[in-house]
Amino acid sequence: MATNRFTQRKENVQTYDESKALLDIMRADFPNDLYYKNGYLTPEQLTATTQPIVSATDSNTVKASRNDSNVVTVYKDVTEYTEYPINKSIPTVNETELDDLLDDEWNYFTQPGQLRQPTTTGLFLIPKEIQLNPSDFHHEYITRGPENINNLSTSDDIASNIFCVYYIDNDIAYPIPNYKTLEVMLVERGLTYTAIREASTDDMRNFDMIFDGKFVGDLTPNEQQNPIEEFNFRKLSDRTLDWNERVRFDSGYRPKAPFKRDPGDYLKPIGYRGTGTSDVYTLEDTNDRYFDLAFQGQTYKEKLREKYEVKWLLIIGQYHIITMLLLAINLLLQMI
Repeated sequence: MATNRFTQRKENVQTYDESKALLDIMRADFPNDLYYKNGYLTPEQLTATTQPIVSATDSNTVKASRNDSNVVTVYKDVTEYTEYPINKSIPTVNETELDDLLDDEWNYFTQPGQLRQPTTTGLFLIPKEIQLNPSDFHHEYITRGPENINNLSTSDDIASNIFCVYYIDNDIAYPIPNYKTLEVMLVERGLTYTAIREASTDDMRNFDMIFDGKFVGDLTPNEQQNPIEEFNFRKLSDRTLDWNERVRFDSGYRPKAPFKRDPGDYLKPIGYRGTGTSDVYTLEDTNDRYFDLAFQGQTYKEKLREKYEVKWLLIIGQYHIITMLLLAINLLLQMI
């Protein structure tokens, strides 16, 4: 029998790579498939070549806290992680039992194509009724407003210890720093103090009015959570330079007892308080914070001004009118 020069040759015969051939065929038929485009026939090949996932503990990401019941608490827009042991990859119960376990009415995530729920903007809220009906808005802002926040400890509840009106913008509560900024914001929107309402329990939760130190923009996420830092970060800019007496009047502010005048106009300098001056209204002003005039009505001089000043202005005005008429008549006589 003759020698077969193809089967009997001594050099190595190149084997046929079936996987490569199949990959070329699949690439030609499905040019947009990511597996074939990157040289993989099956997902298992891709898994075998990928790098292992780096654990969140290897980074600076903050770990979410758990309560005594081992329930994890997470906050939206705050980067945190938690760990779960993955013991099973498929359910070990039948379809009926699985349907009972799954909550098919949970609708936190919107369906594709659905519009996002509208956010709330433009509300002026205050946490508690005792703050909604204070003795005087200006007095409360001066004595226990945001400027006094550094006197609190990090464990104090800011919402109940700091007198503050919050402006709601896109479902977030922003503290208003002082009463002048508050009145400027009200007048800009055509509102008065009557627009401020008490925040409900749902408002406190939905608008994040409970400060816990977790917030987007925290420059020290790995340090101990600080509610005071969160409050100051969210606090609105001071609009005092835009305030004047007309803004105060248009905002609907009126002094409340025991004040007869705006206490902000009669605030004593810190070094002048408690100096044993001739203050009369000691019961109304136990901390000697204001001059006595804040608790007084019209003085004798003010009554005289009210009685006579307007009359003199009318007389002066009439005098100027008569003088102008005489000058006009004189010019007409000269022209004739």
